[in-house]
Amino acid sequence: MLCMGMVLTMSSCSKDSDGNSVIPTNMSATVGGASWTAILPQAVLTTTGFQIGGTSFDGKAIALTTVGATTKTYSLVIDLTSGSAECGCAYTPSILSPTNIYSGTEGTIKITEIDTTNKTITGTFSFTTLNIITKDQIKIASGKFTKLSYTDTSAE
Repeated sequence: MLCMGMVLTMSSCSKDSDGNSVIPTNMSATVGGASWTAILPQAVLTTTGFQIGGTSFDGKAIALTTVGATTKTYSLVIDLTSGSAECGCAYTPSILSPTNIYSGTEGTIKITEIDTTNKTITGTFSFTTLNIITKDQIKIASGKFTKLSYTDTSAE
């Protein structure tokens, strides 16, 4: 599973034509009915699949993991024989409270495009998450990542 710490990794901002800093907004979702946008989304291709994550200005973080690295719909359905799933999701309403984590209980990640030349990934996601301590559920809907740059560590 993707460590929540990965979503805290910093990267540089770009500048617009006037020289003002522009924060990339190529990862967003609706979390519990409210709009959420990652300020510095990150993606990594590993030997087992993609790890995608981001944190909003107010410290809410989403982490996604796929088992595989092809264009397809990855489903969070536990295989009863192997005990594994094709993907996973984690959400925390505050990176300052790392024990307050919601884990995906059902949902999908759909990778629609992988550009291996420019190392970008595009897709959508939606999940129902559960906090195992409080039993609270939060729905993550209409999630998308668009031409999100990824780092390829699969050959390391």
